[in-house]
Amino acid sequence: MSEAIPTSGLPDKLPHHRIDPDAYRVVETLQQAGFTAYLVGGCVRDLLLGGAPKDFDITTNAEPTQIRKLFRNCRLIGRRFVLAHVHFGPKILEVATFRGHGARGLITRDQKGDEALEATNTFGTPEQDAMSRDFTVNGLFYDPVEERIIDHVGGLEDLDARCMRTIGDPDVRLAEDPVRILRAVKFGARIGLHLPSELRQIMGRHAPLIGDCPIPRVTEEIFRIMESGFAADALDILVDTGVIQTVLPQLARWREEDPNNARQLTQVLRCMDRMKRAHGSLSRAFVLSSMYMLPALEAGEKVNDDWGLSTEDWFRPIGVRMQIPVRMRSRFQVLMSMLHRMIAPESARRFRRTRAMIRQRAFPQALGLFRIHIQTFEQHTDRYEWWRRMAHEEGISAAPLDEPRPQDESREKSTNNQRRGGRRRGGRRRDRR
Repeated sequence: MSEAIPTSGLPDKLPHHRIDPDAYRVVETLQQAGFTAYLVGGCVRDLLLGGAPKDFDITTNAEPTQIRKLFRNCRLIGRRFVLAHVHFGPKILEVATFRGHGARGLITRDQKGDEALEATNTFGTPEQDAMSRDFTVNGLFYDPVEERIIDHVGGLEDLDARCMRTIGDPDVRLAEDPVRILRAVKFGARIGLHLPSELRQIMGRHAPLIGDCPIPRVTEEIFRIMESGFAADALDILVDTGVIQTVLPQLARWREEDPNNARQLTQVLRCMDRMKRAHGSLSRAFVLSSMYMLPALEAGEKVNDDWGLSTEDWFRPIGVRMQIPVRMRSRFQVLMSMLHRMIAPESARRFRRTRAMIRQRAFPQALGLFRIHIQTFEQHTDRYEWWRRMAHEEGISAAPLDEPRPQDESREKSTNNQRRGGRRRGGRRRDRR
């Protein structure tokens, strides 16, 4: 076992009060049952840098079925590699068994004979698990009970130097999973890690391989990059490495059409980043609309029609290629129509009634897009202030916050239906009396 080597700029242990108490309890329970268990990955990295982790992941030598016996609130998921999800209300802590190379696999009845599943669903040692991860800064373990950092891959040294390095040969590691290229972009921008020139060249060389990866997985990584609060910095890396040509080809072509386009797109993303840091979260429909707002509006102006309808036609091929949900693409159209109404009220065909438009759920996001627009082009400030005052009078927030998830909306509708049904049933009972 490799203990942490003290570094000049990093602590030798993590602040206990910043560790999720449920994650600590899971690790402690596993250790008391005789297993090895650590916090792993991004939470260790972010705590070492003084940040607030989004998730706390746990790794252990306990097998999934053994984990389930210890926690009644546990569910097993996955086939290629079985994971344990320990539920604490709406919060889910992911517990994974140490991955290995050629170690014994957990083969369930329906997996027998499937060599691919048997090969990937294998268990190993902490050292093997660390070596199977993508970047050294993500391969750190932390034992919160004994308060010690375990580093098998040199992650502490790279983190102290703010340097991004793959675990193993970058040519091999990026080729075996090209989505790691996008993860490198995300970490380089969000954490401010330096990407060596050799790594950048390999990222650009292997970027076309991203097209062979599952589209939803690639789209998810793009959203994570753009909603990180450091989208403008990520754009610089995407452009510098040439990865943008593969993952965002329409934006890449539009940037190259006019030197002003590149400057304006960067300004839009910087405004979106400031909103993210100010409000904490932005809806993905808003993030998507911010990314494609300028080329979409340009396409709408050319036909001098309702921007929502024209930009929907323009965006459809992009949405289909990225497998964007229809609900989000519809919201993109609505936001463009609202933006047209606010910028060019004399030519808009939709939303004739001002107050009715302001009361729509999408309006705060449209107003946020309008704010980004005026900060980019420095025009229509008086119109923006008028719309903002009108929203304030209606008691509408001007913050483009995240929206309820679809399952939350369906749960709310189900609850309302049950309440209405209960009233109706009550009414019928009274009638029978």
